[in-house]
Amino acid sequence: MESRVMTGRRADWLTGRLLAAICTFSAVSCGSGTSSSARPPVSPSARPLEAEAGESHLKNIRQLTFGGNNAESYFSRSGKQLVFQRQDTVGKGCDQEYIINIDGTGLRRVSNGLGRTTCGYFYDNDRRVLYSSTFKHDPACPTPPDQSRGYVWPLGHLEIYTSQTDGSDLRQLTDNGAYNAESTVSPDGSIDLYRALLLVPPAAPCAPPLRAAAPNR
Repeated sequence: MESRVMTGRRADWLTGRLLAAICTFSAVSCGSGTSSSARPPVSPSARPLEAEAGESHLKNIRQLTFGGNNAESYFSRSGKQLVFQRQDTVGKGCDQEYIINIDGTGLRRVSNGLGRTTCGYFYDNDRRVLYSSTFKHDPACPTPPDQSRGYVWPLGHLEIYTSQTDGSDLRQLTDNGAYNAESTVSPDGSIDLYRALLLVPPAAPCAPPLRAAAPNR
């Protein structure tokens, strides 16, 4: 698997995607009109956190995950769940896709536990999720990239898959043995916009071109 040092956040490549650390928050003066009584209750699984000194934009910060690596989370359409990638033990095993309720309950894996996954996204009124995985190319974990020069995101063999939120009815959308990831889905669920790099050379570009596919096939 080839890799390349990324010079910017991958989330910047897809306009309109929400990239969050696995903490949820309410923005001050966001104009949503939602009262505090409408917010989901904080369960024992979520831990309130104080904002850093001088922070004026965020409040009601809650930590939802504990241990491992947890990143690249995206809200469901209902706003009640997150889909994100998780490595249970830092430095061991591979990222898999998980779903969690925004009160910190209901953590469960939605991917099949093979290979490495990334870029989860809800669609079909939160009945399905879409993500990328290396498991067809190799069910084992890919070799970790060399990060001695800084953060590295491997541009490897990722295909796009979709399943129900319990992991059943797994369907493969791309099949080219290349890099297919960073998907976002249109509101009606008819179009999946994603990055595609059909070859994975050492001099791979930092931002592969965009492609479109129909996820409901």
